[in-house]
Amino acid sequence: MKFANRYVQYGLVPGGGQMHKKAVKVFGAANAERTEFRFHINQLSEFRKMQFQMGYDNPALFKTIEVPVKETPTIEFKVKDKYQPYDYQLPLIEYLSKKEPKCKLVGLKTGGGKSLVSMKAIEALKKITCVVVKPAYIDKWSEDLMRTCDLTAEDIMVVQGGKHLMALINLVKENKLKYKVVLISNRTMQNWLTTYERSAEDAIELGYEIHPYQFFEHIGAGIRLIDEVHQDFHFNFKLDLYTNVEYAMSLSATLITNDPFLRNMHDIAYPPKDRCANPDLGNYISSYAVHYRFDKPEKIRTSEYGSTSYSHGAVEKSIMKHPPTMHAYLNLIEYTLGIGYNHSKKKDKKCIIFAYSVDMCTAIAKHLEGKYPDYDVRRYVADDPYENLMQPDVIVSTLGSAGTAVDIPNLTNVILTTAVDSIQSNIQSLGRLRKLDNGETPTEFHYFVCEDIPKHLEYHERKKQMLSQRAKTFIDVYSGHVV
Repeated sequence: MKFANRYVQYGLVPGGGQMHKKAVKVFGAANAERTEFRFHINQLSEFRKMQFQMGYDNPALFKTIEVPVKETPTIEFKVKDKYQPYDYQLPLIEYLSKKEPKCKLVGLKTGGGKSLVSMKAIEALKKITCVVVKPAYIDKWSEDLMRTCDLTAEDIMVVQGGKHLMALINLVKENKLKYKVVLISNRTMQNWLTTYERSAEDAIELGYEIHPYQFFEHIGAGIRLIDEVHQDFHFNFKLDLYTNVEYAMSLSATLITNDPFLRNMHDIAYPPKDRCANPDLGNYISSYAVHYRFDKPEKIRTSEYGSTSYSHGAVEKSIMKHPPTMHAYLNLIEYTLGIGYNHSKKKDKKCIIFAYSVDMCTAIAKHLEGKYPDYDVRRYVADDPYENLMQPDVIVSTLGSAGTAVDIPNLTNVILTTAVDSIQSNIQSLGRLRKLDNGETPTEFHYFVCEDIPKHLEYHERKKQMLSQRAKTFIDVYSGHVV
């Protein structure tokens, strides 16, 4: 317990009209009876040090068992000949294909080809691979694998939900499945870990015939691959505590945080000395801060009731509550579309607009449909079809729905109306833009700054610092719009 206390993350939670400091996450695991604890393998030396400091230095007082990693058979896995890696990707493929370090991280900039790099590494290793991803990314991974590799639908097993997982475990026992890649929802795995930690016996009675730490060996996976590891990082960290495979690979463009505690957890999972050096892909995006003001700033709420933290959701609610303010805000979005996207001369150009809430996305899409009848404008949120993201000229979405792990063809413009301080969210929204036509077609990133909201100005200063390293140019645009 004393060792576990080092890895407790605290946060402020609302209660009784006030914010209270409370333990919110533990970067470790234990069963309900506290007779079994799990810590990251990279914490072993620290645990040993504390063990000896507390007097457990006599080998007779403890027993060490090292569980060997089972070597898995090889399979046929081929990336299609037309998908050849660039020179800068070759060292990354070589890095992922090595036995050490145990926990590998490729932090390639968005648009650098993380998926192809990982598939080429799988081709080199020729091992059954289990890809653990957010549910929203499963279809994308399935399509990418079949497009890029010589795989059919029969080669890919998709697992979403406890019943699917139990069926997979049982079918493997009966030797009835032949697959090369297992795509599994991280939510499904998380639910299983939670059930196991509450009661291992109950988990077995429910139909999980093995324990989580036996899973990867049971399905014959020699590779465990996590995509967008920065998302749901706490779960991904805990998954390491139940993983014993030959090759553990993680992908992310933005394993970056301002939080010192989280930065320490990142360094435990992926020690900086063990990470692969990121190639310099150059900067090709022009960035703009679009400044505006409120006509009556005192009427705009910047936090939810019972909280003192900034909430863009509260700002959007205030805007939508007052029709004249909402009308002026939609005009600001139309203005931003006009100074950027409307001037792009690229054929089949696309633009994505990020808002905070589904209601705001709906309103923006409806407004732009009326203003631009020649554009295909659609909303894309959780319940909308995938083609609403891939096909339209102008997409209106949230950062949660389309801010990560999606590649939109011919995307020339991003407009971020949501004021966020998260480095990861800002980089991911910027990263939707990829280099086009050898850089001849400009790609542009616009984000909103309200000069009447102190948090906007604070976030703006941090964004400028981030963009100075990742964008080709930066310009402040004083729109003159009063909302």
